[in-house]
Amino acid sequence: MDRFLLFVLLFAVLPFTIQEVVEEGACKCAVFSRQIPKSIIERALLYNVTCDGEGEEKCQQLCIALAESARDKAPQMMCEKLNRHVENLHVAVYAKVCNATSWKFTGLKAADPICCHEGKNIACEEPLPMIES
Repeated sequence: MDRFLLFVLLFAVLPFTIQEVVEEGACKCAVFSRQIPKSIIERALLYNVTCDGEGEEKCQQLCIALAESARDKAPQMMCEKLNRHVENLHVAVYAKVCNATSWKFTGLKAADPICCHEGKNIACEEPLPMIES
């Protein structure tokens, strides 16, 4: 009888002690442009988030914070990465959590277009340097 009581008590208490386990995974941020088919810059953060809607929201917030903290250096970083002539590049920040197959737009896009020449960021209205023979 004592075992039966213990068995019933165990099944009565057990559901309250087991909490739902939510998988965690990496949060990745990337900068994309419609003009270029792949990401220009992509970073995996050293911070795991839950693989659900809450984790996706937190990842988006982290990517926005990262992009805003690098706002002044971002155009030069992108030009160095592309290392070619680019005119009026419009970029936006995207986030991806865990094993998601697609990137999700964070709502953050650059206010001004980016122009590059020979891996350097230049003002978009500046004429290109002329090569004299």
